[in-house]
Amino acid sequence: MNRTNIHLRSLPMLLTLLVPTAFLSCRKDPSDPPANGDPTPAAAPWSKLAVGNTWTYDIVQFDSLDTEVPTSWTDVVTVTGDSLVNGTTWSVLQGTRSIHNPGQTGGYTQLLRDSADCIVALGGTCVFRANSPGVTLYSAMIPPSGTLTWSMADASASVVVPAGTFATAVVEGEVSFPGLPVRTLRTHRTAGIGLVQDETKYLFSGGGFRKKLSSYTVQ
Repeated sequence: MNRTNIHLRSLPMLLTLLVPTAFLSCRKDPSDPPANGDPTPAAAPWSKLAVGNTWTYDIVQFDSLDTEVPTSWTDVVTVTGDSLVNGTTWSVLQGTRSIHNPGQTGGYTQLLRDSADCIVALGGTCVFRANSPGVTLYSAMIPPSGTLTWSMADASASVVVPAGTFATAVVEGEVSFPGLPVRTLRTHRTAGIGLVQDETKYLFSGGGFRKKLSSYTVQ
C-alpha cells in the first residue's frame, strides 16, 4: 500500500484517504486525539471495530466524468483482532482486494483505532472526526508542489449503494496540483454501520476506483 517512490512524470499518482503516510511532509491537525484512546469514544459508532465485524463492497471503475462501470471485483473487510504497536492497541482489518490496485488478489491489512471523536490510522492521523462538520483533519504536500487537504464536509450526504440508501458523514479530500484541475475525493461513513463508500483517484486522469457497500454484519 505504500507508494513513496511514485514518479509524477512517468506514472499516474493514486490519491486515497487510507494511506496518509504516502505523502511527504504530512502535518497533523493541532487538536490530535489522545494517544491511548477513550473508553467510550464518540467515533466508535462510525468505525464499528468489534472483532468479527465484516463488510462486503462491490468495486466499480469511474472515469473523469464520474461515469461508473461495474467490475466483477469485490472487497471483503473483516475485523480479525487486535495488535499492540508501541504500547497502543489497534484493531486489525483484513481486506481481500484493495481499490488501490484491484487487479491484485493478495489482500491487505489496515490498522485503525477509536480515540475520543476520531478514527485514527497507524501513524497518528485522524482520518474521521465525529460530529465535526467543516473541521480540517490533516494536510500534506504532494511532491514537488501539490497540496492535499482532508476535511469533514460541511453537511451530511445521502449515498446510494447496493446495500441501500444511507445518510452519511463525509470526509472530503481536495487536491491541488499545478497545471491540473482540482481533484476531490469523498469517503462516506454511517453511524452504526461504518464505512459505506470509499474511492481512490488518479491525479492526472481524474478517474479511479470506488467501493460501494453491498452487505455487512456488525455488532
